[in-house]
Amino acid sequence: MNHWTDHCGTSFTTEKQPARASRGMVVTNHPLASAAGSEMLCAGGNAVDAAVAALFTLSVVEPMMVGLLGGGFAHLRHPDGTHTILEGQGTCPQAVGPHTFTHDPLAAPGSLESTGRQHSLGRGAVATPGNLMAWCQMLSRHGSMSLSEVIAPAIKHASCGFRATQYLSDCIAENAADLALDPEISRLFLPQAQALQKGELLVQGAYADSLKLVAQEGAGVLYSGALGSALCTDIANHQGFLSLEDLRRYSTRDPAALRSHYRGFEIIGPPPP
Repeated sequence: MNHWTDHCGTSFTTEKQPARASRGMVVTNHPLASAAGSEMLCAGGNAVDAAVAALFTLSVVEPMMVGLLGGGFAHLRHPDGTHTILEGQGTCPQAVGPHTFTHDPLAAPGSLESTGRQHSLGRGAVATPGNLMAWCQMLSRHGSMSLSEVIAPAIKHASCGFRATQYLSDCIAENAADLALDPEISRLFLPQAQALQKGELLVQGAYADSLKLVAQEGAGVLYSGALGSALCTDIANHQGFLSLEDLRRYSTRDPAALRSHYRGFEIIGPPPP
């Protein structure tokens, strides 16, 4: 589009300026998540308290990007200069083997897509989750606040609702056909069979109840408790593979950080999962 900036509704420059702070900073992809982290810092919490609060809140306001059933890494640099890596990546359920999925012969060259998208869509695509355990371990090992304190902003935004961003609306619209296959997901994100629009209120009462259980019982509610049992029952009823035994056997890893040098700088980061 020619002169597309005339149609964007606001004026801006694409050249950004560095943000600076003297006592701390929380940066996420959503203002409510950044605010949750900042709230922990203002209450006397440390960087890990802020990070975990932000992650839980992101699971509410950007559920397409962050979730309790996902996986990832945490990389901490401690005051003494040492580095800690915590890996909470998802793992393959025991029931999945080398012949569970069949490669789609019509997929693009180099693609790992399976026939029927079985390994990327629906309950059959669900791995054994690592995020919740990793977040709780981060907090217990390095945080200074309680789980109920850092999860409180997420519970508030799930139970009271928040206004959808354009980014959330666009992601829903782009994946509407897949989301429509699940009645509960469709009810939340496709009201009246239309993608949730920017500015509309999204209330996730059932997810708020799940977060309250996590606040009360910790990660065990998923890996050996009621939340995990409900999850695996639902997955089994929809031809998925995740089992209670997968959840019980899951553990995070503490790999050593990788170190290298580039143009005079030392580069430190997590190893491959």
